[in-house]
Amino acid sequence: MGRLLTALILLAPAVALADQPPPPPIASSVRPTSDQLSVHGGRTIGNGEVVLSAGAGWPGIYAELLIAPSSRFNLGFRAGFEWGSALLGFGTGTGGSVSFPMRLLLYASGDVDFSAYLRPFVIVGEGALVGQTGTFADDLGWAAGADVGARLSYAVSRALSLLAGATVTGAWHDVPNGGATNGFAAGFSGTFGVEGSLTRSTMLFAVASAGYGVTRRGRFDGDRVLLRAHFGLAYRL
Repeated sequence: MGRLLTALILLAPAVALADQPPPPPIASSVRPTSDQLSVHGGRTIGNGEVVLSAGAGWPGIYAELLIAPSSRFNLGFRAGFEWGSALLGFGTGTGGSVSFPMRLLLYASGDVDFSAYLRPFVIVGEGALVGQTGTFADDLGWAAGADVGARLSYAVSRALSLLAGATVTGAWHDVPNGGATNGFAAGFSGTFGVEGSLTRSTMLFAVASAGYGVTRRGRFDGDRVLLRAHFGLAYRL
């Protein structure tokens, strides 16, 4: 009888635990894959995060504020100072730009992240920046358009990611004082780059886009090359 009583006492806790409902599942991370920082690739930053970045190269320099309304959608506010044409060719001048880079995560698995990419932009400055040549190259000009494409990131390690992408660019450009100098420019480019984390909050990047475009005859000195390249730093607040 004593042994039976002892066994019942020992089994009581196990029976009580068996009657308990199973624990709730562990909440998944707000990041679909990892929290590695990325500002140009297919990997979006986490829900509610804010990142500051700056880059320098061709066709200018820029500063950007990147926010994450969700872990799948990121929105940037970028202001730049331009000394070269961001549309086509290698015309030089001075001007400014404002753009709004956006990334929407479509696929994430393991070390791979793939996002749709959209960047509406406006450029205002000397006519040479938007295709004007000759007499009116120094007159005020402007362009408005967008980059539409996709970005892919591959995490080589926790500190290093490679990125690639494809972009279609379309923009209307005009130099009002130049007479019949308005027109539409379009281009296709490929993007390649690398992003390396120094810490969880600090990252260096190098990214370049190169391609070919079309526009009206006589614009951009007949040059159809599309080139952009920047080196920079990003910091997660």
